[in-house]
Amino acid sequence: MTVTANTELAALLDETKPAALKNEDQAAAFLGNISKKHLFNLRKYAGLPFIPVGNRIMYSPESLAEWCKSREQRIGN
Repeated sequence: MTVTANTELAALLDETKPAALKNEDQAAAFLGNISKKHLFNLRKYAGLPFIPVGNRIMYSPESLAEWCKSREQRIGN
């Protein structure tokens, strides 16, 4: 492979690579610096999507953003 082909392949792989999962601290910060207890309550009662990984709880950035968007409210006409 040439250098150009390697660069193009690296760029393609980088674009298709999913975003890294967020841990509880990162997810809480993403959602506006909420507490871990509030994060737990959102998981338990409000359907916040999460991924169990062993004994840890992880969050997909895409799923967090979609969940926030689905809960967006507008007032007015």
